[in-house]
Amino acid sequence: MEIDSQPKLVPLDIEQSDYTNWGLGGNYYLGRNFIIRLEYRSYTVTTDSNDVELATWKIGFNSFF
Repeated sequence: MEIDSQPKLVPLDIEQSDYTNWGLGGNYYLGRNFIIRLEYRSYTVTTDSNDVELATWKIGFNSFF
């Protein structure tokens, strides 16, 4: 990811950054037609001076007939 700043706005000291995204999830059948789902995702943006991380948990319930 490359970031360009506009001189009229606030100048940025970031020239280049790296982006990492990974996730892990699973499904569990509660019965013949019901599924519960759990998922974890992690996002990381690395710049010259620091790292910014965001993590999310998701849980879902599905049914089908």
